[in-house]
Amino acid sequence: MKKIIFSFIIFFFISGLAYSKTINSIHNGTYNISGKYIVVTNFNMDDVIKVMEEENYGNMKAFKELLGVTNITSNIEYIFNPDTIDTDGSNINIISQNVGDIGDLKLNNSTMKEICSVSEGYFSEIWARKISFTECEKSNTVPKGAIGWFILAKNIEGFDIYQFNFIYKDGFNLIVTLTCAPKNCREWNPDHIKIVRTFRRN
Repeated sequence: MKKIIFSFIIFFFISGLAYSKTINSIHNGTYNISGKYIVVTNFNMDDVIKVMEEENYGNMKAFKELLGVTNITSNIEYIFNPDTIDTDGSNINIISQNVGDIGDLKLNNSTMKEICSVSEGYFSEIWARKISFTECEKSNTVPKGAIGWFILAKNIEGFDIYQFNFIYKDGFNLIVTLTCAPKNCREWNPDHIKIVRTFRRN
């Protein structure tokens, strides 16, 4: 369960160039997104850690320890709007891992209670303060063949975090996170949802 839950870290600070309406994702699939965005696929976890350390951002000891319980792939797909990144900072990132066969996992009330509780604990460790989710619930916004849940956490370092975390029966786990300045979240939400709804595995 830890591998499934710890997969929601927020990533910032990168630039690059490559965009299209249909994206061939590094996470073994495709998805659709507006052509106004730039998609970067060469940002890895070492870059994330280096930047967080340089910016004294969050609890790095907790971050590294929790990262150790996952098998999250090293590359992060990072999506931003070049017209607003300097003044806004909002972005979408996608990470993935394989947690192994999940069997007949059901996202019932008991399972969701555990997921939400443990996730809040992880968030609190990483940000070194008590984090309480505004929303944490089973989601029907998932690609075909997957089950998943949605988390909303507000006012973390001045940003709101919207996250779809979904998993297929064979254990492939994809996490799509929108980190947005509160005043701009409404503008980003439809594109965040579109990525999830249009994701198709290769």
